[in-house]
Amino acid sequence: VNERSVTLELTLADDATGSGVGAIALASTAIDCDTADYREPTDALSWTLTAGDGGKTVAACVRDRAGNVTPLSDTVTLDTVPPAGGLAVVGGTDVADPVLRVLVTRSSADAAKMVLSEGIPDCAASLPDVLDDAEADFDAAEQRLDLGGDGAFTVSVCLFDEAGNSTRISRSVNVDTVDPAGDLEINRGATYTRSRDVTVYLSPSADVVEMKVEDVADADAAPDCAALAGWLPLDLAYDHQLEDGEGAKYVRACVRYRAGNTALAPTDAAYAITLDRL
Repeated sequence: VNERSVTLELTLADDATGSGVGAIALASTAIDCDTADYREPTDALSWTLTAGDGGKTVAACVRDRAGNVTPLSDTVTLDTVPPAGGLAVVGGTDVADPVLRVLVTRSSADAAKMVLSEGIPDCAASLPDVLDDAEADFDAAEQRLDLGGDGAFTVSVCLFDEAGNSTRISRSVNVDTVDPAGDLEINRGATYTRSRDVTVYLSPSADVVEMKVEDVADADAAPDCAALAGWLPLDLAYDHQLEDGEGAKYVRACVRYRAGNTALAPTDAAYAITLDRL
């Protein structure tokens, strides 16, 4: 149990030929049936367990009308501490896939049940349905949660222990399945340059946070944006050095959202500029 206030359920009976149950006495510690304070028998009685978590014993004396006495006792564990654990979204809280990959951890061994959901649930209200549900058993394996589409979401897990305590852990997640877009020009639209040192002007879609500018072999060539390393924070006027050698040079950029979606800029063909130092 997770509360000191409990209900004692008493099953009282005497032999068929006996005088019948006449009185009961109860105590939170050992009880002396000869000196106990007896009361009228009842089937149920409100009781307050002693303070502090741990094993609790309630002792009873049952007396029939003839004066015969039988001692009884029962033990219960009081646990008022909620379970503890963690919730992590694989890939971070900005993702490009609405089907989240989620890991749930527990730091207290008594976290026996869990329920993963979108939103901010009332964990305590779902307790009666969870404790007897085998599908709600704690599972440390990677979980899947389909959020259905783009947007800002709250993802939560409720952890439950056998005593009925619960803990809610929540994380904010942004889902963005739309690829970014963008364009670029060099030296404000120049087609010739006398220097390898140029300025690449980027015009990306909103929410682009990173970029990578690359020299490519020809107008149709493109870097593999998904495989690139060395991404840089978005710079709308980026200082770039062209490859050495006279003639046509081709430049493209990869742009990336925080969620990891990437796109080429320009989309259709690389920007062409001729290096002429002669």
